[in-house]
Order: sequence, then C-alpha cells, then structure tokens
Amino acid sequence: MKNKKPKAFLIYKLVGFCLLAVSITLLVLSFIVESEWKGHAPHPALMIPGVFLLALSTGLIIRGFAPELSKIALNNARYIQQETRDTQKDIADTTEDISHDAIKNTARAVKEGLKDYTSCKHCGKQIDVDSTFCKHCGKEQ
Repeated sequence: MKNKKPKAFLIYKLVGFCLLAVSITLLVLSFIVESEWKGHAPHPALMIPGVFLLALSTGLIIRGFAPELSKIALNNARYIQQETRDTQKDIADTTEDISHDAIKNTARAVKEGLKDYTSCKHCGKQIDVDSTFCKHCGKEQ
C-alpha cells in the first residue's frame, strides 16, 4: 500500500508536466497561426484547449508535489513554534499573574460587597453590622 501513494504522485507530476508542454505548444501555435486566421487575434481552436490544458496541468503538478509541500508547511510551522516559544511562555506567565491577582481582587470585592455595613456610634466610620466593637476607635457598639 505504501508504494502506491508515491507512484500516484509521480504519475501526477509526469502527466502534469506532459500536459504543460502540450498546453504551451498550443498557446504558442495559437499566436503563430493568428496571422493566417484574423490578423492579430490568437486562433481560438488552439488557444481555448491550450488554456484549459494549462489549468489542468497546473493542478496536476501541484497535486503531484503535495507531499513535499505538506512537509515544507510542517517544517515552517515547527520553526515558527520554536522561534516564538519564549514569547508564548512570557505571555502565559503574565496571563497567569494577571489572572491570579484578578481572581483575588474579584473574590475580595464579592466578599466585601456581601457584608452589611453600619456606622460607628462614636467615631462615625464604617463597620460591619455584626461588630461588637469598632475596628477604628475600639469602643463598644
């Protein structure tokens, strides 16, 4: 099974390059024959098949080189990953620090927001409703 895949890609390459040669020949001939046909316009009987075969051969050649192209893409991705590894680590560390502080601040805000406050009878500062003594002046409530 492993030998069929490389052979198929080789066939794509060979057929693609053969069709490319035929399409270039047809395109060149369409411009040479143009003087006998209508002056300056390329001959459509040669130009249309030449363009079609050019597109078909390009597709086959690209398909034939697919394994090589995928290896190049994979190597480029690995290179980019290696080159940006330190930056990614710095971003992850910074995000971790920011997240840790943000969680602490949010938890504190929620905790403080759930408490009921009142004012001290003696100094007027804000204290918890269930406080027996003022945390600012120390007097009993």
